[in-house]
Amino acid sequence: RIQILFEIEMRRICFTSIQFRRAFSGYRPEKLYENQDLSDSYIKKRYTLSDQSVYDIQSLCQNRPINLWVDVGCGPGISTRKFIGHADSIVGLDISHSQIATALANVIHPSVTFKVAPSEKLPVESDSVDVLTAVQAAHYFNLPRFFEEANRILKTGGVLALVRVESPGEILSSTVFNEAIKQFFFYFRQYDIPESVDIWKSKYESIEMPYPETHVITLEEVFETTFDDIIDIYTTYSHFLHMLKERNLTKAEGREALVNWFNDFGLDDNVKTAKHKLRVETVVRASIKK
Repeated sequence: RIQILFEIEMRRICFTSIQFRRAFSGYRPEKLYENQDLSDSYIKKRYTLSDQSVYDIQSLCQNRPINLWVDVGCGPGISTRKFIGHADSIVGLDISHSQIATALANVIHPSVTFKVAPSEKLPVESDSVDVLTAVQAAHYFNLPRFFEEANRILKTGGVLALVRVESPGEILSSTVFNEAIKQFFFYFRQYDIPESVDIWKSKYESIEMPYPETHVITLEEVFETTFDDIIDIYTTYSHFLHMLKERNLTKAEGREALVNWFNDFGLDDNVKTAKHKLRVETVVRASIKK
C-alpha cells in the first residue's frame, strides 16, 4: 500500500511539474497542431462519432428543423463532415490554421464552411444555432468561457452536445495487447495536461453541463485493426505532439519510440502482425437550452 501511494504521489508531482513548466513557457497545446503533415495524418487515422451518434444528437431536436449546426474544435473536419445532410448550414471552427486548411481541402460541400476561431470566442451570431457540438475537444476548452459562448449563440431549445470517442479503445482479441495499451496510457499521460486527462478519463462525467435537461447516450462499435493502425492513431494525439516537442524528436523518431515501448513491454511479432478486434465507445453528453 505504501508503494502504491508513493507511485501515485510521484505521478502527481511529475504531472504538476510539467504543467508548471508549460504555464511559464507560453505553452499553447493548440499550437502543436500547426503542422500540415500532422493535420493530414489526423484526418486519415482518427476515429470519430458514428452515424448512429449523429442521429441520436439530431433526435434531441425533437423534429425541429436544424438551420445551423456548429462544430467547435472540428480539427480537419472528420466530425463536421458527419453532419452533412442533417442541417441546412454547417460551420466547423478550430483554433489551428493547419487543421482548418486540411478541412477546407478534404470536406467540400455547399452547406459546409470552416473558420479559424477559439472555443472561447465563436464568430457566430447570437440566438442562431440549433445544434452545437464539440467532438474529441471539450477536455481542452476553457469550459466556463465556452459555455458562456454556447449560451449566447444557441437558440432556445438548442442542443449542446459534447462527444467523447474512446480511441484506440479496447482490444478484444488479445489480452496482452490490451494490457499493453492500458499500461501505455500511464506512460503517455505525462505528456498531456493533467486536468484534460482527468476530464477525459471521467468520460466527461466531471463536466457540469450548463442546462438542467441533460442526456447521456453511449454507443459501442467493433472495428478491425492492427498494431500499426494503433501506433498511427497515437501519432495524431496531443500526447504524442507534446512528447515530440519536449524530447526534440522528429515524427519518425517519435513513432519509433512508441514502437520500442511496446517491444520493451513484451509484445511478440504474432501480436504485432495479427488483425485484432477493437471496441470503441462513444459517449454523448447533451444539454438542451430552455
